[in-house]
Amino acid sequence: MPISYMNLQNNCRTGRSSVSGVFQSVGWLLRINLILRGEPMILTRKLKIAVISQWAFVFAAFIANILEEQYLPDNLVAYVANRANAELYTAETLTLMALIPFLFAYALSSIGLILKKSWAPKTYLFCILVGLLITALRGLKIGTPIYSTLWEVTAVLAGFIVCLVYLSPLKEEFKLVPQNPFK
Repeated sequence: MPISYMNLQNNCRTGRSSVSGVFQSVGWLLRINLILRGEPMILTRKLKIAVISQWAFVFAAFIANILEEQYLPDNLVAYVANRANAELYTAETLTLMALIPFLFAYALSSIGLILKKSWAPKTYLFCILVGLLITALRGLKIGTPIYSTLWEVTAVLAGFIVCLVYLSPLKEEFKLVPQNPFK
């Protein structure tokens, strides 16, 4: 029986500690460990699929956000319109100024991960951390359930990519190997 959020939530709410829940959690950790093990060729395929899927989900989230705005309740549409006409705060201005270079660095690091460049893991992790900062500074964001779900899948994929790059045997392939020009 797979572990579920509702079981954990009910156990926490009632104060019960479930031994089977602990075993289920350990089971999930072992499954994750098995996913991160394997031959570098298989892990490389998983990495490429995860990076491409992440960009597909980012694109789908933006499209869903644009298409679903028309279905928001009238009071939320009025709020969004008022926010669009209001002056930008300093944090929002800095966020907008950082967005274009951030997207460029994020795309570049994703391509670097696919091509196994040595600088790509650090750049990708830096972009994830900057993305968290931008998210914290951007202010209130109204999102529909589909947009939020797609964005959450993107976050899970980012975590999976970081685990693949830093916790699996694939990390050895990203190490900088000095090349001898005289060979």
